[in-house]
Amino acid sequence: MFHTEVLQLRWLVLSETMASTLEELQKDLEEVKVLLEKATRKRVRDALTAEKSKIKTEIKNKIQ
Repeated sequence: MFHTEVLQLRWLVLSETMASTLEELQKDLEEVKVLLEKATRKRVRDALTAEKSKIKTEIKNKIQ
């Protein structure tokens, strides 16, 4: 019984950590979107677009 409880606790901690990580990534994505709306310079827009793509990929990989 003890082993099962330890496994459940580990799963809970892992789930909370993943949820927290996903929440932070989502916040990062939203901030990049806001910055993209304000950016006027091509080089800055390109950098933000690349970062937006990287964050989206990271979110997708965490969900899988």
